[in-house]
Parts: sequence; C-alpha cells; structure tokens
Amino acid sequence: MVKVFVCAAVIAGVSASVNAQVATEVDRLFPVGGTDANAFEFGRASAIGDGYIAVSSPDDDSMGSYTGAVYLYDALTRVQVGKLIASDAAQGAQFGEQLLIHDGKLFVGVPQEETVQSFGGAVYVFDLQSQSELMKIVPSDMTPDSKFGFSFGESLSASNGKLAVSAVGSNEFAGALYVFDIETGDELMKISPADGVQNDLFSRPVAMGDGYIAAGTRADPNDATGSSIYIYSSTTGEELRRITPEVLNTNFFGEDFEIADGLLYVGDIFCGDTGVSTGCVRIFDLATGDELGRLVDPDGTSGDDLGRHISVSNGKLVAGAQSDRPNGISSGSVCIFDLQSGSIIDKVVPASSEPFLAFGHSVAMHDDTLVVGAQGVTSTAFIGSAFVFDLNFACSAADFDGSGDLNFFDVSRFIEQFLAGDLAADLNGDGMLDIFDVSDFIDTFNAGCP
Repeated sequence: MVKVFVCAAVIAGVSASVNAQVATEVDRLFPVGGTDANAFEFGRASAIGDGYIAVSSPDDDSMGSYTGAVYLYDALTRVQVGKLIASDAAQGAQFGEQLLIHDGKLFVGVPQEETVQSFGGAVYVFDLQSQSELMKIVPSDMTPDSKFGFSFGESLSASNGKLAVSAVGSNEFAGALYVFDIETGDELMKISPADGVQNDLFSRPVAMGDGYIAAGTRADPNDATGSSIYIYSSTTGEELRRITPEVLNTNFFGEDFEIADGLLYVGDIFCGDTGVSTGCVRIFDLATGDELGRLVDPDGTSGDDLGRHISVSNGKLVAGAQSDRPNGISSGSVCIFDLQSGSIIDKVVPASSEPFLAFGHSVAMHDDTLVVGAQGVTSTAFIGSAFVFDLNFACSAADFDGSGDLNFFDVSRFIEQFLAGDLAADLNGDGMLDIFDVSDFIDTFNAGCP
C-alpha cells in the first residue's frame, strides 16, 4: 500500500522535465609563453586524470621542426607544471599525436617516429608525478626493412593492466593491434582479423574495457563490405564478432571508440537519421553486437563532424563537433549526453568562440572536469588552445540521478531510495522519511532547474 501511495503521489504531482546548464567555462589554456611559444597545433590531443591535464602540440618546434611536445597542467589549479619531450626527440616525429592517462602514467602515441623504420611509430610512457620517461614501446616485429611504416601509436586504450596500441600500417596497411603489459612494456599479443586485406587500416580506432577490445577498419573502397568493427577478447585475443554498418562500402564507420558498462560507443561523423550527415554516437551491445541506439544533436547540421572525438565518464558522454558553426565556419561545439536517458543535457560553446577555432577537436572528461582542445588557427590563438569546464550535473535537490535534467528517472530514483529507507530521500532533513519529504520532492521538482 505504501508503494502505491508514494508512486502515485510523486508521479501525479510532477510536471515536465527542465534542463540546466551543465558546463561552466573556468579557464583557457595556452602553453607557457602564450602566442610567442612555438607550440603550433596546441590542443590536437588532450587527456585528464590522476590530478593532471595533458595537452599536446605535435607541431611544437622548440627542439626542431615538428618535434612535438606535451604540456602538463595541475587539474585543480590549471597551472602549467611541465613540458614533456621525447628523450630522443627528432624532427618531424610530431610527438603527441595521441594521449592517454592511466594509473599514474601518461602514454604518448607518436605514429611518425622513425627510430626503427620510416613512419614506424612508438609509444612513450611517462610517470606523471616525476615527469620522467619510463620506457619507449615499439612492436617486436617492426624492423628497418619492413615494406611500409607501421604508424604505431595512432590510437591508444588501456584497461586492467594492459595497453592496446594500433598499427594501421602493419601488414601492408592491412593493420594490426598490439597489446602490452602496462607496467613492464612486455608485448602480450598481436591481433589481426582473419579476413584482413591490404589497405583495411585495421585498428583505427581502438578501445579496450570490460574484457573486450574493439578495433575499427578503414576499408579499401574496392572491398564491398566497407569498414567494420571487430570485437575481441582482451584476455585471449579471440575474435568474437564483427559489426558492419547497415550501408555497405561505408569507409569511415567509427572515428572514435569508448567502452563502458558492456557497451561500445562509436563516434560516426557521417551518420544522420534524417539523411543529413550531421554525425552521431552509435551504441552497441558488446556481447551481441546489436545496435541499441544513437546519440544525436537535435540542432545538428550537415558536416558538423559530431563524434569525431568522444569521451565517457560517470554515465555521461561528451562528443566533439569541431566543424559545427555556432559562431562561424568551424568554430565548433561539444555535446554532453546523459547515457541513462540518452538525452542531450548541454551543448557547449566557449565564450571566445570564433571562426576556425575547431573547438572540440579533442575532448577528455574525468569526474566533474571537461577539457576541450581547439587546435584551430584564429585571430586570438594562432597556435591553438584548450578550454577547461567545470561540470555540475545535479541541477537541484530533486535531480536524483545527477543528470542536470529533471525527468522520470529522478522520480524513479527518489521512489527507490524512499522505499529503501535511504536518508538521501530525506529532503527536509528531519531524519525521517515521510509524506513531507514526498511533498518537498514534488515542489522542488516542479520548481525546475535554476
């Protein structure tokens, strides 16, 4: 009887959902030296975690033309605390093409590094606290006489003590995926699809988590099956299934991948439910390969490039749309989605938005902080920049799922906690759960988000 009463009272009393602003811009990062620094294309890649923000500048020429560098910032104060350069920095290497922070380490993908072979690539590993270079990882079968450059390091992912690294140029551009032990750098396995062919560019991109590895292809236009996503066991390397787009010969199916809670999120810049290529994020069940849904920008327009780069944290997903035009051509935007409801909860445009900013070229989210790279050449930042946002997902005391949107999910969560005797539902703070808390919830919900 209590369940029926509480549910009926809450559901009958609440009104339509209301959205709130989730992201608040708190800083815009430049490398120390500002526009006088030689940090061109600053913002190409970004990462956040373990108390640090990392932003790359692959065209940095402070050690020689296009040697590259990665700038480190304190995530709380946003003060620059270091600049990382490869111990064997070389012209043209473009150090910092990819970044990953995991378990107190920074992994830097450098697919154009040429110590072993031309465009062979490498991954450099740094300790974040000491900023010391720990190791340099290259695949065991990369040799100077390899016919084509491996481009090792174009995509990185880590999970459960392992590092997955792409090598799209391996096997005459059929591509391969390598898995390493994060602590030792030991190579654990090499993965290639059984049906791989030249120019597939397998392993671009790659994601690892929940016991799976997902790797995409950029298929040869002459291959009628087009591009695909291969799913493997991260333990054995066994191929479990292959996901293909509904439209064959789609040669760019998946620009960026993320894995969370048994689902694969695929940034697809060419998808569009209305026939217009606005871009979207497609959601797949890793266990079955079934497509479960899509995250879209309802205000998106053709050519926005939504989904070129994505990041997932705490039930939220951010997707960059660097070619969106909120303030002129390629000014860019970022969409924030709630993964429980599938709804967009904020669309982020920086205060200093302007044409060619390319805001959203890289995105990285961790807990309540979002970092967005903007590598574009503009009148105010010809070397690029990175923006930092504080994220506040809970818009009021009634926002029980912390999504920044008051809707049925908050009603459901309140009811669950109330019936379970959880004092999180004690909205009037009297130490008891009663009809007064139900009344306060209804009033707070109907007041909406500020």
